[in-house]
Amino acid sequence: MIGFMFRYSTLVIELNKLLSMKFINNNIYSRNSIGLSLSSIIEYHNQGDILSRECELGKINMLVKHLKELKIYDNELFIKFKRDILRLSDNLDGYFGVRLEINIATSLIRKKVKFIKTESPDFCILEYNKKIYIECTSVHISKNISNKKDLRYKIKTAINNKAKKIYCNNETMLFIDITNIVHHPSVEEIYLDKDVLKQYVREIIVNSKFSSVVLFLYEYNREKKMFESVYVRIDNKDIQKKVLVFLDEFYPLGNVRVYKPIIPHSS
Repeated sequence: MIGFMFRYSTLVIELNKLLSMKFINNNIYSRNSIGLSLSSIIEYHNQGDILSRECELGKINMLVKHLKELKIYDNELFIKFKRDILRLSDNLDGYFGVRLEINIATSLIRKKVKFIKTESPDFCILEYNKKIYIECTSVHISKNISNKKDLRYKIKTAINNKAKKIYCNNETMLFIDITNIVHHPSVEEIYLDKDVLKQYVREIIVNSKFSSVVLFLYEYNREKKMFESVYVRIDNKDIQKKVLVFLDEFYPLGNVRVYKPIIPHSS
């Protein structure tokens, strides 16, 4: 009990400092996406659901880690994301999108990729003396629905909506956070069979100009006892060569499978 409460309180204090938010019961921040996650950690602990507790704890710990990395790398970029979180933390569409952008930014930093944070698309990659682009988005459900409903249509809708934008071309990759819908039983079963999911997306992107779609997911690895960000990459058959070179180096194809991962409700 003492060990858990120490980890939890340390995490809350770090969030308070990084985001200038005070997560106190029933205040404005306790009701946003981050505050609700913090509340769920205590609820799971009181219920004795240790796996779910550790999953949520790992999710918030990863956010703190990413924010610290951003602050060290580029304080202006950190402030930009901090403002976005403050502005959008109680808006699901906005917050999940920003959370993915933070994930990708820290991923690029760790991989020592040269990039510029832009808007529409979200990142300009400066590698091999060429420019390519990353656009980020997320999919989620905002209300309870039947466990039998196939939510993959959310992915299709996200791709098709982004395909209408002026930046949809073969120099651009579309990164999508699918955590929330994979938490749903109907999609989780499909996600565990990556080949089925890849074929579904492949049939959609053939009609778009995006060079590749990369689906991101946060999950708790029972075996490693750690929270992870994983991805499934689906390339367009007409993928631009410079995009392919970039992806093969920094987001390579693979078949890593986690045994019975725990999928959080959201990112």
